[in-house]
Order: sequence, then C-alpha cells, then structure tokens
Amino acid sequence: METEPELRNSLDTITIWKTLNYKKDVIKDPYTRTALILTYIKGDNVNSWAKRQLDILIQKQQNNPDPNRTPSETWWTDFETAFKDTFTFTASKETALAQLEKLTMNCGNIDTYITTFDRLLAKADFNRNDKGALEMFKRGLNLMLKVNCIK
Repeated sequence: METEPELRNSLDTITIWKTLNYKKDVIKDPYTRTALILTYIKGDNVNSWAKRQLDILIQKQQNNPDPNRTPSETWWTDFETAFKDTFTFTASKETALAQLEKLTMNCGNIDTYITTFDRLLAKADFNRNDKGALEMFKRGLNLMLKVNCIK
C-alpha cells in the first residue's frame, strides 16, 4: 500500500473492517488494532513511517500509567491523526477545489452534477454548509435551471 489512491482509501477500508469485526477482541483493543493495521502498511515509501508508529505504540504501552495496563482509545485516534497528517494529499485537495470552481452542469443532468459536486466537495475537504459551497453549487447550474427556479 503506497500509491496515493491506495493510501487515500486506506482509512475508509480500515473503518469498514473495524465495523465488520467490532465484536472481535483485536478490534476492541486499541493496541492490537493499531499493531494489526500497521502490518498492512508496506512499501518503500511507507515502511519507515509504519516502523516509527510501531515504536510509538510500544512506547505508549511501556509507559502506560493504567495500573491494569489497559490501552487507551487515544492511542488509536493518535494513530489515525498521524496517518491523516502524513498521507493527506494537499495537491489533491487543491485539484478538487479547482475542479469544483470549474464544474458545470452538462446536458441538463442534475443528478450527475450533484453527485460530482458532492464528491469533489468532500475531496477538497469541505462540506455543503461551508461558506461559499452554495455559491459554487449555484454557479455551476445551467442557465435554464436557474431561470426556472426563479419563476
């Protein structure tokens, strides 16, 4: 797993896997869950990052202040944050934003326009309630639809 699309989709895949296996002990325990996921992160460009995350995880367990040595769920959220921070592709966000700004409704197909708009909006790390999103959406609608909405 080291190409941009693979890395971008990894957390979604992990979330699905966690959801399917939520009753399994390996998923319930943030320490073993994180260690297991790290076994799947392989490739020349990511091996050193994964090894560093494993070292951090081991250190957290060794310094665990809990008397029962129970792993903290924050260990998993720390891992997710580190993953996102490391493998968030700023250029992809910028590309998606540029595509959003140029997006127009073609051939009167509103469903395709809405789907494409939502996909690019998410890829640009925005949501429908963000300032400017509605204006971008309206700007891309075809003229006849805008006129009919005003009538």
